[in-house]
Amino acid sequence: MPIATIAEINAITGIPERTIRDWRKKGIIPGGATIAAAVMAIVAHFKVQAERRSEEGDDELYQEKVRLTRAQADEKELKVAEQEGRLLDAELVRREMGSLVAAFRAKTLSLPVKIAPQLNGLSPAEAEALIKDFLYEALSELARYQPSDPE
Repeated sequence: MPIATIAEINAITGIPERTIRDWRKKGIIPGGATIAAAVMAIVAHFKVQAERRSEEGDDELYQEKVRLTRAQADEKELKVAEQEGRLLDAELVRREMGSLVAAFRAKTLSLPVKIAPQLNGLSPAEAEALIKDFLYEALSELARYQPSDPE
């Protein structure tokens, strides 16, 4: 049987001549192969590629299933944490922090009005002590702050 030329393999398979040349260099199509042997080698090559794609596809499917399972487990953990009271609603936390900051702001802005009349005739050390007392009172009020009932 005669040896298949690149042009003959191209005519039968429709595979570009450049690819056929590359495959011959890589040994996918053995040198000196007949038409039948070249076609069988090409079929074997495509079969191997298809199996690899199938395995990669299976791997991708597996990875997607793992990702989905993790996401579902994370979601369940969040629900349990919420039911156990270990998870707070972000909007509720924003509102409460806003209320806390507003209350502290109001308290500190009222300090000059409360302190100023009491400063007359005081030495700098006495004035400093009086101001500290008022600041500690404001900070204590902040520490005792109780959030409103969420319901």
